[in-house]
Amino acid sequence: MNIYNIINNNHINKVLAISNFAFDISQTEITSSLVNGFTVVLMGDNIDDDVDLFVEKMNKNDIKLIKTTPTRFKLFLENKNFKNYLHKIKILIFGGEEFKLDLYHEIRKYSNCNIYNGYGPTECTVACTFTKVNIDEGKSNHNNNKITIGEPITNCPIYILDKFKKPVPIGVEGEIYIGGYGVGKGYLNREELTKEKFVDNPFNINHDQHNKIIYKTGDLGKWTMDGEVEYIGRMDFQVKINGQRIELGEIENTIKEINEIEHCVVIDKKKENGDQYLICYYITSTSNNDNLINGRMIRKHLNEKLPKYMIPNYYKRINEIPLSNSSGKLNRKALPEPTKEDFITEKYIAPETEMEKMICKFYSKIFNIPEGEIGRMSDFYELGGDSLNVIRFAALVENELNIKLHFKDIMSHSIISDLGKYIEKKLKDERIKENIINYSKDVEILDDPKHFTKEGLPTLKFPTKNDHPNL
Repeated sequence: MNIYNIINNNHINKVLAISNFAFDISQTEITSSLVNGFTVVLMGDNIDDDVDLFVEKMNKNDIKLIKTTPTRFKLFLENKNFKNYLHKIKILIFGGEEFKLDLYHEIRKYSNCNIYNGYGPTECTVACTFTKVNIDEGKSNHNNNKITIGEPITNCPIYILDKFKKPVPIGVEGEIYIGGYGVGKGYLNREELTKEKFVDNPFNINHDQHNKIIYKTGDLGKWTMDGEVEYIGRMDFQVKINGQRIELGEIENTIKEINEIEHCVVIDKKKENGDQYLICYYITSTSNNDNLINGRMIRKHLNEKLPKYMIPNYYKRINEIPLSNSSGKLNRKALPEPTKEDFITEKYIAPETEMEKMICKFYSKIFNIPEGEIGRMSDFYELGGDSLNVIRFAALVENELNIKLHFKDIMSHSIISDLGKYIEKKLKDERIKENIINYSKDVEILDDPKHFTKEGLPTLKFPTKNDHPNL
């Protein structure tokens, strides 16, 4: 598929350059457009600050094609004039980050234009796969509520490999590797990183000089039955918390099932002591001015859909998504730090039993949270519990009660009230076991022949209730 043939066939001769020159997409807007004989209309740096000016310039130049990132396009959609202009657009091209189904449906409210989705890292000359998004025609490039990134373009073979660099079957997740004419030579003055990311191509059986090296993207994907690639996410966006591997995008997609959620981002962070936790940043729609949706409601929705270890600890409402100045992509580092008020737990109910009070005291010490804020319905996971915290808690319990708790004991009884009952039962069982052992020690074997049974066996003399009043 050649995008410039598509542009020609739609009688478009102008391409709008809206990306910063330092961002690789700008090369497809400027260099590739000029090579193919199109007029390039330069936008300037204030596009995000003044969308009205952006629309005015599109009107003046009769722009019928927009190429940008999904995050930036979502910001444009907040502008009324931009929405009104969309019916004039013939082609929309997305790249740079995942294009999600909710944005597609939002676009369809204002335009019937042709929508394309592409993929490709800077290291491989930007464009590597491409597809026309045909959701309304019932095509399969939106499997599992995900829009694919398309099929490989000409002279750009794609490999999806497992950790042993072996091809994975259709539908099986693996890392995306890219070969062909567009693969770069490496990183300037960074030999180690070049060796790590630009590797020999084990599938170059014809010894093609243009396919000698393949680029290790760090992106996860899988083949569809139609020969397209479904993008899953960055390998470094998969995090491990409490020993569990978590795909942050899966949490985001579940949150977006809530109608009033306009946009959300889930990231992981570390506390000073090294403990990891999840934060959900969310933007609600303008119709949610009465705060119908809040962090507690989002958490309730997630509890119904996902395992406990995937539930974020913090929920912070924000007004806008911070973007990188150069690329227009989400700038995760610019997201605000969560506060104490953003920490969502169950409604506080005071501990009732002495055991619950003891657990609250221990949790306060472990998680550095005031004891008065931890109640009988508090959850180990929500407080930030992980495998290290399990060890700390088990040590405190053993020191206080002289019983051993195992990892699964604590993780499977994460609510304080449940854990309190479990420990009380375990204590009771331990006492009974100890009494039985002591009782058996006092059983006397009468081996005098006059006490033998008819079968010639010695008689057992058991202790009385007075000897063991607890039995």
